[in-house]
Amino acid sequence: MMRRQVLVTGVSSGLGRAIAAELDEAGFDVWGTVRTEADAAALRRDGDRIRPVLLELTDPESVERAAGRLRSSGPLYAVINNAGAAVPTPLEHADPAMITELLATNVVGPLRLTQELLPALRQARHSYGDARVIFVGSLITAVPLPLFGPYALTKHALVGLTDSLRAELAPERIRVSLIEPGVFATRIWLRAHDQVLRLPRHRSDDRYRALLDAAPTVALLAHRYGADPAAMAAAVARALTRSAPPARQFVPGHARLVAAATRLLPTRVLDAGAAALGTDRGAAGLRALARRLLRLRRARGARQAARDRAREAARA
Repeated sequence: MMRRQVLVTGVSSGLGRAIAAELDEAGFDVWGTVRTEADAAALRRDGDRIRPVLLELTDPESVERAAGRLRSSGPLYAVINNAGAAVPTPLEHADPAMITELLATNVVGPLRLTQELLPALRQARHSYGDARVIFVGSLITAVPLPLFGPYALTKHALVGLTDSLRAELAPERIRVSLIEPGVFATRIWLRAHDQVLRLPRHRSDDRYRALLDAAPTVALLAHRYGADPAAMAAAVARALTRSAPPARQFVPGHARLVAAATRLLPTRVLDAGAAALGTDRGAAGLRALARRLLRLRRARGARQAARDRAREAARA
């Protein structure tokens, strides 16, 4: 039996790479989009069976070329719209041009790609009984996070996009769902860390100083203690193999708990927590927490190393 073809966008690293590898192991024939020839060559060197496709989501011609290549390859069972970008900055100082580009990357580009691939998805529906479209959102739709307003507005837009597209395509048995990841240990947090450090400090506006000071620590904590991307990959695989995938789900467990808590907590409590990050005391507390977590991690590593040495000695 032929392996069902699927497309995963943004597979050069992070969640996209983990998703593509998981789907390959699950028996799918995986296409993966990358932005550069260098990324495509790296994908081939790694020996994976993932087939690279060049794609720049903000370029309509690039989207058309990539979609044309996919359409010519036959029925496409699923599109996993994973690729996206995040640019941290206070909304007060956000450049409208930057927000427009972020919307093009996170919302308009994925929608255009899905539109172009609907003929291939309809072919798959006739061949396999149904087809799937998955958009990757973010826990930020449930939790307000200062400095990430531009990113949040794009992910909130994905909620509406997914709901409407799911209703429109349901009669054709093309199942559309939204998976919203929480904090995963990927390089996106290292990029956010570097981006925040490069943000200009507005000399006439000291309102965001403490928040900008705290943000790099938050990003490093997320990178060091985020969940394993394998959990997100497994969630996507389940969404492709279940007969009735959830319309919207948060992944992993901590994201579900946080999303549930935000529905129960008064808004003033959530706002107070966000406001605390913008104070000198809040920033100092975060740095202290980071130091403590790092010490705990080193201690656990030392204990594990001691246990490994003891086992090696016992075997000897």
